[in-house]
Amino acid sequence: MQNELKVFIIFIVLIVTGFSGANAEPPQTQNHAFNVYYFHRTIRCPSCTLLEELTRQAVEFGFEKELKSGRIRMTAINIEEKGNEHFVDDYKLTTQSVIVSEVSNGKEQRWKNLDQVWTLLEDEAQLREYIQKEIKGYLKE
Repeated sequence: MQNELKVFIIFIVLIVTGFSGANAEPPQTQNHAFNVYYFHRTIRCPSCTLLEELTRQAVEFGFEKELKSGRIRMTAINIEEKGNEHFVDDYKLTTQSVIVSEVSNGKEQRWKNLDQVWTLLEDEAQLREYIQKEIKGYLKE
């Protein structure tokens, strides 16, 4: 009975603190990571949804090893949700955007707005290639 109670308490603590296995982020093996953000608004057109999907594909298919290790993280963020408004000023956002950000020891070192994503949206392969090329450039520097 005591073992069952201990397991139950640990389970509750994990859920309350947000560290359940299903939602846990990959373990950080370095103090150096890269974030790929897709910033969007609450109401999205089909092009906005497509841009998010193609960005996700570019990251998942181009950087599988880095995603698993936690070196790269892909996150979609609604800038209209409470608490996310600061991203508009932080990254000088004027529309839905893809941002690559380098973080070292918990502090952002640099970032780049991939400003060609909207002009390349009509050519899905070229868009994915552009996103991957930009991320690779960040990994090399």
